[in-house]
Amino acid sequence: MLFQARGEQDLLQSICQILVETAELPLAWVGYCEENSEPAVRLVARAGEGLESLERFKISGKAEPALGPVSEAIRTGRRCWIEDIRAVPNCSEGGNEAVALGYRSCVVLPLIADCGSQPVLDLRGVLALYAGEHDSFDRIEIELYADLASYLTCAVTRLRSHLADEVIYGVKALRTREDRKRAELDVSQRKRAEDALRESEFYLAEAQRLSHTGSWAWAPGTGEIRYWSEECFRLWGFEPDERPPPFETFFQRIHPDDQPRAAEVFDAGNPGAL
Repeated sequence: MLFQARGEQDLLQSICQILVETAELPLAWVGYCEENSEPAVRLVARAGEGLESLERFKISGKAEPALGPVSEAIRTGRRCWIEDIRAVPNCSEGGNEAVALGYRSCVVLPLIADCGSQPVLDLRGVLALYAGEHDSFDRIEIELYADLASYLTCAVTRLRSHLADEVIYGVKALRTREDRKRAELDVSQRKRAEDALRESEFYLAEAQRLSHTGSWAWAPGTGEIRYWSEECFRLWGFEPDERPPPFETFFQRIHPDDQPRAAEVFDAGNPGAL
C-alpha cells in the first residue's frame, strides 16, 4: 500500500490500516496518555472492527494487573502479551469489549525507541493489536511488531521535530536581522543535528521497509516527481536510483483500468485522493 503521510495523524492511521489489511489482524489502534488528575489513554487512530464507541479509558501507574495490558505496557515500558483475554479476570481497558467482539488474544507495545547514544524517545502511548484466536501471536511476530513500534516512535518524533524546527527557524530569522552573529550555529551542534537527522531518516526508511509503504512528492505545476523514497522504488518495480522516475514512466505502471481515474485525480492536483 502506497501512502503519503501528511502529518502525525495520517501516519498513525495508515500504520493501523496496513496492519489490519496486510497482517490480517482484526483490530489495531494507537493511543496516547492524557496526564490529567485521572490518568487515561485516548485512542488517536484505529482500524478494523470494534471499539468504535471507546474513545478513552482509565489507566493506572500502579502495579494493578486487573487494569489490563495498556497500563502495564505504559508503566513498565515493556510489551504486554495476553495469550487469552478470557483468562484475565476483570480486565478493563477495553478487554471486556474485546471478548464480546470475539477477540481472544492481544499484544500491547509501548511507543518507545532506544536510540543508543541519544536520549530514549517515549511518546507516552501504545500500539495495541488484537487477534481472533487465543495464542495467535508468536514470539518472532511480536519482535517484528516491537521493531515497528520503535520505528513508528522515531517517525512521529521526526514529524514533530520538523514542525518545531519551522517555528525555531522563524524566531532565528528575526533575531538575525538584529544580530547575525548571535544566530550562528556552533559547528559541533550542527554536526550533531545532521547526525540526528540522518538517524531519523534511517528509522523512517526502516519503518517504510517493514510496513511496505513509501512516500513521494509531486509538483502539480510542473508535473515533476520531486521526491521518491527508497521503498517507492521497490513497491513500483523500479531500480533504485538517485532521481525519481519521470512522471510518464511512473504513470504507465498504474493498472490500465485505473489510469483514467488516476489521470482525473492528477489533473485536479490531488494525488492523495487515489
